Amino acid sequence: MPYHVCVLSAEERFARMLCYELEDRGLRVSLATTPESALRIEADCYLVDGDRFSLQVPTGRLIRYGRTLSDAPPPTEQWHRPFSFSLLASLAKGEAMHGLVLLEGEQAVLLDGERIALTEREYACLACLVAAKGVPVSRRQLLEAVWGKEWQDDGVVTVYLHYLRKKLERHGKRMIYAIRDRGYALREGDTP
Repeated sequence: MPYHVCVLSAEERFARMLCYELEDRGLRVSLATTPESALRIEADCYLVDGDRFSLQVPTGRLIRYGRTLSDAPPPTEQWHRPFSFSLLASLAKGEAMHGLVLLEGEQAVLLDGERIALTEREYACLACLVAAKGVPVSRRQLLEAVWGKEWQDDGVVTVYLHYLRKKLERHGKRMIYAIRDRGYALREGDTP
C-alpha cells in the first residue's frame, strides 16, 4: 500500500498542484477542503495549509505549510512557502525519520521543521545513517562511503559525528548513538 498523504487546503489550484506532484512520486493522495473532512481520512501524513487551518491529528505525521506560520511544538513540522519540491520527494522516498528530512542537493536537513545547513561530509555521513534505518553502520563503512577506500584514519568519522551531534542534538533530542563494537545508528531517543 503506498504512503497516503491528505492535503488540506483552501487554495484549489495550489492544492491540485501539490496533489499532482505527490502522485507523480508514487504516493496515494486525498484532498480535503475542511478540517472535518480531513479527519475522516485515515492518512499516513497530513499536509495542512497552516495559514488557513488548524488541525490536530490522532495518528500520522502532521506538516503545516504556509507563508505566515507561528511556531508549533514538535512533532509538528512546518514548511514555509515557497518550499522546495525536494521536501515532497522526501515523503515519497521515506527519508523523513525522527522529524528529520534530508534536503537533496542543498546539503541541509529539516529537523522538526527547522532548516540546518551541513557540510558536504556531514551530509554524507548523515545520509548513510538514514539509509541504514536504525541498523548500526561501522566506522569503517562510514569512512569508505564518505572519504573513500584509500582513506586510512577512521578517527575523522568520530570528529564528523561530533559535528553532526552538535548541530542536530542541540535542543536535547538525542539522535545519533554509538553502539558498542558495531558502529553508529540514527535512532529515536530521549534527552541525553
